[in-house]
Amino acid sequence: MMQGDARIPCFDIAKGIGILLVFLGHAGIPYGGAIYSFHMPLFFLISGYFLSSRESFAQYAARRTKRLALPYLLTALAGTAGMVLYAALADCGVSATTVLWERALANLYGLGWDYTLPFTGTHIESAGVIWFLPALLLALLTVKFCQRFEYPFLVVLVVSTLACISVKWAMLPLSIQAGLNASLFAYIGYAAGACGFIRSRVFLSLWSMAAALAVWAISVAAVGSMGLSICSYSNPLVNIIAAVCMSGCVMRFSMLLGRAGIIGKVLAYLGANTLFLFCFHAFMQAVLWDYSPEFHIHPITWESPTARLLSYVLAPIAALLLKDGLMRVWKRR
Repeated sequence: MMQGDARIPCFDIAKGIGILLVFLGHAGIPYGGAIYSFHMPLFFLISGYFLSSRESFAQYAARRTKRLALPYLLTALAGTAGMVLYAALADCGVSATTVLWERALANLYGLGWDYTLPFTGTHIESAGVIWFLPALLLALLTVKFCQRFEYPFLVVLVVSTLACISVKWAMLPLSIQAGLNASLFAYIGYAAGACGFIRSRVFLSLWSMAAALAVWAISVAAVGSMGLSICSYSNPLVNIIAAVCMSGCVMRFSMLLGRAGIIGKVLAYLGANTLFLFCFHAFMQAVLWDYSPEFHIHPITWESPTARLLSYVLAPIAALLLKDGLMRVWKRR
């Protein structure tokens, strides 16, 4: 993550850990519920930490929209093209026209889970992991907008709560409710940055981190996990506290890994490129039909745990290395 013109390694390391957890969670490793209890809130917290209070809302909105909306659009189009091509060439039981229509609806709604529209009964397929991009944009814009109020935290809390409640009646396009709900995590990150919390004695104390880890473990064991993409909580208050506690532990651990040589550097490299990794991972979800129409499954997919790990963990990293390698060759020309 950037501060001024320099990156702060511990934040990149934390994001690197987070993106690996995303890959592993989607690859179906055991105890995935523990991962889902904090890995997406971690990204909202970190993004909120660096939310600028100096820019006007219009300036900030323009910059963040360009940063997040374009990758969403390009990834959605690339994934749709891959699914349509496979449907056209393979005997998968679904026509290319059907796939195109279903992916158009999926990309419009940008949800992290399948959903059936009320009244019409129209089925909306999951857009995959890229639900995160419009949700992050809206969460940050919500926090930025709420800075103008005398008590911004209370406004964010109300907005987040109403978004969570509203999903019981209808889901809105482009992960609107997920973004509004996650604005609470973005605001907590923003508040931590504003008060310099990660430099405080409380945060740097290993005892406090041990206590935070215990709170997280007990919370997950007692009440379970959450589904941030669909505003689903087993216990909202406990889930939020657990997510913040474990995110803090990841940040503290990242500070220690910053001194660990090659491990810290590799994780920081991945963390500095999470946008690309997110988008490529979403593309792989599409071309391998992990969220396919009517759950028709690609033949190379998911009978083998090894295939899942290769496709969801190693493939995005290999693509990143290839991209950076080609860019270095291009710059030398």
